[in-house]
Amino acid sequence: MLYKLDVNKGTLTKLDRFKQLIDSFVAEVNVTDAYTLGEDILKNSGIMADLAADVTVEGETRRENIDAFISSIHDFVEAQREEGRENDIYLSNYLQEVSLLTDLESDEDGDTQNRVSLMTVHAAKGLEFNTVFIVGVEDSIFPSQMSMDSLRGLEEERRLMYVAMTRAEKHCYITHVKSRFRYGRAEFMNPSMFLREISSKYVSMQNQSMGESSRGSRWGSDNYESNTPYHGAHGWDSDTPHYGRGMQNNRPVADRFVADPKPKITRGNRSEEAVDPFSDKFKQLLAASGGNFKRVSEAMTNGGRQMPSASSSGSSLSSAGMSTSSSSPSSASVASLHTGNVIEHLRFGIGKVLNVEGSGENTKATVEFENVGIKQLLLKFAKFRILE
Repeated sequence: MLYKLDVNKGTLTKLDRFKQLIDSFVAEVNVTDAYTLGEDILKNSGIMADLAADVTVEGETRRENIDAFISSIHDFVEAQREEGRENDIYLSNYLQEVSLLTDLESDEDGDTQNRVSLMTVHAAKGLEFNTVFIVGVEDSIFPSQMSMDSLRGLEEERRLMYVAMTRAEKHCYITHVKSRFRYGRAEFMNPSMFLREISSKYVSMQNQSMGESSRGSRWGSDNYESNTPYHGAHGWDSDTPHYGRGMQNNRPVADRFVADPKPKITRGNRSEEAVDPFSDKFKQLLAASGGNFKRVSEAMTNGGRQMPSASSSGSSLSSAGMSTSSSSPSSASVASLHTGNVIEHLRFGIGKVLNVEGSGENTKATVEFENVGIKQLLLKFAKFRILE
């Protein structure tokens, strides 16, 4: 259909290019999965380039919001494929899922007991709740990547952490993850430096993947002792000449901060050199630095990176050792799974295999998980390891 527009030729050309762009997206709606299409839209529309050019705090926030959005689409597609719903991985399916979730949130059934309120820390100021959950407490998330390049920024993030924790009247749950899907890839995450400032006597630690809990444990075991000053890119040790004397209880004092004249903006999507943690060179460097390869191996197993094989890693893995990729597992990995096995799934946690059926790429397993109930998994996409 043609429309007569009273515009000049240059404007008409731009409008025609925009129409062609939208038409190309529409043509892929029922052909390309939601995650791939979403990335294409962000890239080809110029949205990501526009956001990358904005180096302000607001720009960083917008990038984080887009990253969280695209990550949710990625998780949706992976979940659909893993449960054998290959025909429900498109953008329309994702929007329908989001719509259903929104409807549930707005359901006016009068039940205010069995629900949670989601809000930012800023929005929670002045409010109090019996129980508070603080999520994503990892370096580059809380504190944010941008604040970690500025002493004043770190102190502001620390105040926000204090605000978040003091919203709880009785219980405060703080969570962090070993790996997170960010900027189109899986990244290892370190527990937030703020966690190391909490005295261990106030903390009860629990490792969800292994079901272990203990009173008075330190964050991250022996790597994150709460009574040890944080050493690193922004270390608070007395050897730091910039602000080493402004210390109190291993923490920097706000009024001693020296503002950075021009904070460096570090973008999370910068390229990094690939490292093979299972290479002999890496093991030698790790041993020379006093590191523990077993801890690295466990982190890799649970963190979403590909393991070479069961024989070299010392554990039985499926779908490339909880890989975040959708590559097919080896036939040996599929064949090794049988009824009665106990597995640890990347998203669903620990469960018992009730049944295995099919063959090759169509092999499916019915698993009863401790936290989410019974799930049927398409093994060529499933990400788990066999515990017993």
